[in-house]
Amino acid sequence: MDFSHKKTFELAGREFPRVTWYTNPGMRKTYICLMFVVLTSATNGYDGSMVNGLQTLEAWQDYFGHPSGSLLGLFSCIMSVGSLCAIPFVPYVADILGRRAGVFIGCVIMILGVVLQTISVNFRMFVAARFFLGFGVAIAHGSSPLLITELVHTQHRAIFTTIYNTTWYFGSIVAAWLTFGTNNIAGNWSWRAPSLVQAFPSILQLCFIWFVPESPRFHISKGRHEKALQVLADCHANGDVNDEVVQLEMQEIRDTLKMEQEFEGNAWTELWRTKGNRHRLIILITAGFFSQWSGNGLVSYYINIVLTQIGIKDSVTQQLINGILQIVNFIVALTMCFFVDKIGRRKLFLTSTAGMLASFIVWTICSARQSMTGDSHAATAVIVMIFLYYVFYNLAWSGLLVGYTVEILPYNIRAKGLTVMFLCVDLSLFFNQYVNPIALDAIQWKYYIVYCVWLAVELVVVWFFYIETRNTPLEEIVKHFDGEGAVLGGGAATEKGRKLANEMGIEDEMVENAPKTLPPATKQALILTYLRTSGTAHSLKELEKVLPSVASINGMQVKEYMQALSDEGQIRVEKIGSGNWYWSFLSEERRAREEVIVQLGKEREKLRSGVEMLREKLRVVEMGRGKDEEGGGQGRAELLLAYESGKEEVEVLRRELDGYKDGDPEEVVRKRVEVEGLKLKAARWTDNVYCLEEYLRKVTGGDREVVENVRRTYYGDDYVEGEGLREWS
Repeated sequence: MDFSHKKTFELAGREFPRVTWYTNPGMRKTYICLMFVVLTSATNGYDGSMVNGLQTLEAWQDYFGHPSGSLLGLFSCIMSVGSLCAIPFVPYVADILGRRAGVFIGCVIMILGVVLQTISVNFRMFVAARFFLGFGVAIAHGSSPLLITELVHTQHRAIFTTIYNTTWYFGSIVAAWLTFGTNNIAGNWSWRAPSLVQAFPSILQLCFIWFVPESPRFHISKGRHEKALQVLADCHANGDVNDEVVQLEMQEIRDTLKMEQEFEGNAWTELWRTKGNRHRLIILITAGFFSQWSGNGLVSYYINIVLTQIGIKDSVTQQLINGILQIVNFIVALTMCFFVDKIGRRKLFLTSTAGMLASFIVWTICSARQSMTGDSHAATAVIVMIFLYYVFYNLAWSGLLVGYTVEILPYNIRAKGLTVMFLCVDLSLFFNQYVNPIALDAIQWKYYIVYCVWLAVELVVVWFFYIETRNTPLEEIVKHFDGEGAVLGGGAATEKGRKLANEMGIEDEMVENAPKTLPPATKQALILTYLRTSGTAHSLKELEKVLPSVASINGMQVKEYMQALSDEGQIRVEKIGSGNWYWSFLSEERRAREEVIVQLGKEREKLRSGVEMLREKLRVVEMGRGKDEEGGGQGRAELLLAYESGKEEVEVLRRELDGYKDGDPEEVVRKRVEVEGLKLKAARWTDNVYCLEEYLRKVTGGDREVVENVRRTYYGDDYVEGEGLREWS
């Protein structure tokens, strides 16, 4: 799943190396189990294709009395009615009972609906069973995307959430080819068998949902912080709760949710209370309607009518076209999942909608020509346009319908916002499934003109309201809608987030959780080493991303540390263009070391003088002792006092000598060897200085005078007029 062109992912304003999911046991297990959670959408796709397929089966038509018109519309739309009836319960199941509970409850209800549908003895029972199917799908549909979005690693979120809705086609393919095959079965099992198989995805989900952990964000919202941390560690770092990414994720989620609960709440009114939320609401409503009101509902549920109107009436041919179309749809939709972060959401939405508009216009023209003239070539062109239309549709609207709408919502309104989007989907499906067959029967190809006009409206709305969110961690997407007024905590906290954190005392908690193992002086040394070994100049923005992992500081501290190093004269800073650039080369370190050597030389001379003084004093004491012995004991008391005084003075001098042990001649020789080695390193890094000179020439447009002035200013004593940097031997 590592298809992005970037070699790093961003979290809390910092860059981290990308991870490979299948080499991480914890992540691999979670993702495999989540693959069964995405089957919720497959159940929906299976139903749409099965409805198409059943209508082509003579056994089904005979058993239920050849339903048509409004009765056929009720048969198709009743599942949407069931979903509409479930809407009031969906967000509360997800927010109160949990994301996993929502999936479980929805699957149980769907299995009940499948059983009733399979054993139906009349059309009313069949329709009632489909009502339960819609009810269960809505509850599972309202929880599955939330669980996936909130569990997967930030690097893989875009791929996984877009794959979720593309499994609609997987279910559709299975149903299309299954009904194609059961068409050869004599009797009612030709339609009962496809109906029974519809329970299979829900049965798989019931088996595997127990191996999927609950959303860590749900745990945090309920105050279970330790459990949330363990889930993040198991899913993203193979169980390591001290992993840096896990700690940053935990801090960002915990602080953001705490501020949302304190200052915003999760009432329905939050959906339109702020300007940013109103923008989100426009996207949610339009995405829900556009995903079904773009003309795709004509083929998804009534392909037999569309094909019949252009002269293709053979049921086998109709099923074959439908089956191939679903395979093409699935391939295109699944492929695009891996390019969402690389290309971007906005570009995909615009390309998709514009392509649908163009292909639908041609589709309408060809349908009109075939209807008026009976031209078989026009009918073939309609089939080609149907395939082309769906290629464009699947560039964005298939996968991003859920992937985009779920990620733009903050946690406190995520379940309710997603419910609003699905409500719009169900309303549009109800309209499509009830009105489309009536309109197609009444005005035939002229009905396509309505969708041409509507697609033009969609393109305008997408252009003005659908913004880019690629390569952004889930909590940090709020910045795209709310700017610095967004409620966001953690390492990437906004200005408003920091103020709210101060009011709630969260900032103290951040400081307490920050690394304390390194003192400020050590962090400065690490920064200085990084600058000197990199051998180039850095912008502040670049350093804010790199230095946190180098020196265990957060992004907001970088400027403070750089200013301190600049004040101490250890680094150089220059304003180039619109921002400051920082650097420190080994030549500057060499100059500092030479100053240390000079100082060591002075200390050595002082040490030698001290040693000579000590030796002289010891000699005097020894001579005094010898005279005392020769004197036969005369003045012994005075000499003993002098001896004790001399011992004390010797001890003092020895301690003083210990203070100069670092300046021992042998130590000085060792330091001289070390300095020689550093000189060799400095010479090796001189090339970096020349690289910077080339950069300056590019910045100044090759202005020689400006470059020479800069060289004079910063090379100092190392500058040789007309030559540049002094060559050291």
